[in-house]
Formats: sequence, structure tokens, C-alpha cells
Amino acid sequence: MENNLDRVVYVIHHGQLLTRATSIDEIYTVYNDAISPYVDHKHDNEEYDVVSELGIFMQIALKNAELIKSLSERVEVLRHLSYRDTLTGLFNRRAYDELFEKNDDYDKENIAIIVGDVNGLKKINDLYGHMVGDAYLKAIAKIIKNNSENNKVFRLGGDEFCIVIPNTSEVNVAKIIYKIQRDCTMMQVHGESLSIALGYAFNDDSSYSFGSVFACAESRMYKEKSNFHKVI
Repeated sequence: MENNLDRVVYVIHHGQLLTRATSIDEIYTVYNDAISPYVDHKHDNEEYDVVSELGIFMQIALKNAELIKSLSERVEVLRHLSYRDTLTGLFNRRAYDELFEKNDDYDKENIAIIVGDVNGLKKINDLYGHMVGDAYLKAIAKIIKNNSENNKVFRLGGDEFCIVIPNTSEVNVAKIIYKIQRDCTMMQVHGESLSIALGYAFNDDSSYSFGSVFACAESRMYKEKSNFHKVI
């Protein structure tokens, strides 16, 4: 650099590059490039210490990068939580609605939808209170999740659940339903056996909307639920 003004302009320019960098690796790359003309030079006390000043900019840039990373992680956590049901940890209604709004591939796949509605939850709540009712819901949600074969499971609200299974067969869907029902009969909460009515339908025709597939699965589920009430 020929004079102090040139050095000031140089520092400001590269300082701006540093503070605009979005990652730690990028910050160190910009910094090393900026100080490379100076690292082997000795400076008089009266000269502008470029390396030192750029070091200050680098420290600011590193703090900014750490802050951005922290904020990004928090935003990701909040985004994750916004799609989760707080009681069961399953995906919620918002996640279900956006699944079909944003994923056009589902229109081209053979999708099965299983809809479930917990039996006797009102009775549980009336007899034992909502804390036991919540424990009942959480236990059923865990059974559904454990038998969903890593497919997406949703709590749509209240005592209603849903599993979305892409690229599957009727045999596989029947197997999932059997396992859920089997595990429910083997478990109790507060002395009450778990019970859930399940119905399913397929998107096996491209002309079908997922709303109609869901309605078909829900209709079958309610038939199962009416059988449960007849038994008791």
C-alpha cells in the first residue's frame, strides 16, 4: 500500500467482505486472502496495522456467524415443533395438510391412508380425568408409531389419528392394522384396555382426490367404531 488512505480503503473493503461472509470457513478464507500481502511484512509504528484491523473485523464476523447459526438452529427447532403435536410428538394437522399441498409426487404414487379414532376416550376422561385420558392417547399414539413401519403418522386432533403409506399393498396395510389392534388389546392404562377403530382406503385411481380417499377411510373407520359400540 502506498499510503494510509489506501490502507484504510483496503481494510474497509475486506472488512465488509468479512462481515458479509455466511460461514466460518468463508470468513477464514476471506481473512487469509486479505492479510496475505502483509503477513511477511514488518510495519512501522506509524503505519496503519492492516492485519490487526482486519483481525477485529474477523472477530466481529465470527461472532455474527455464531449468532446466525444459533438463530438458524432455533428457527429450525420452532419450525419442527410447529408441525408436531405437543401431547404425542406425532405430526399434527398442519403437517398433514401441507403434506399433500406441497408434495405433488403423492399424486403419482399408490397411497394408502389409514384413519383411526380412539374408542371410549370420553368414558376414560369422565371416569378418571383428562390426565389419564392423555396417558391413554399417548399410549395408543406410541403403538401406532411403533407399527407404522416408518411411515408418517399424524394426530389430526382430539382422538383422531392418521397414517399415510406410499407405495404399498393391501396386504401390508392389513398387516399394519392387525399389529396396532393386537398391541392395543395387550396393553392397559389405569386398568382400561386400549382400543381404536381403524379404516383405510387407497389412492388407486389418479382421478381420486386425497380428500375423497380420506373420506372413504374415515367412513370405514366409523363402521368399525359402530361395531365397537354395539359390542359394549
